[in-house]
Amino acid sequence: MYFFKDAQTNRIVNASIGTMPTLLDINNNKITDISSIKFDNLGSNKLLDNASEPTKVRLVNNGTIYTIISRITNETVGYRICDLVYAGELITSVGENITNVLDKIKNMLSCFEYYYDIDGRFIF
Repeated sequence: MYFFKDAQTNRIVNASIGTMPTLLDINNNKITDISSIKFDNLGSNKLLDNASEPTKVRLVNNGTIYTIISRITNETVGYRICDLVYAGELITSVGENITNVLDKIKNMLSCFEYYYDIDGRFIF
């Protein structure tokens, strides 16, 4: 399975199961030898383990530059969903906002935030 990570935002934006789609290098030349691609190793620290810089590619008819992540069955790519266990009480008084509860959870997790995005979706 191959995942395409946007080289600028680091978001995984596309996936291909089994076969690799037609790829172009950053100069828009067709890549014919898949074995020449250096895959992006998400778990590597390039400064410490001398990992090579991953090959930057484009998909046909798409100007975005990607790196490619190769994974086999049962490997996690991206976020692992797990249950949230709050060690305390999430009870508020009558008339208080739901944001009081969200603030308690946010403070426990430390580096999270919540907001409405520009399309009106709630993001936590």
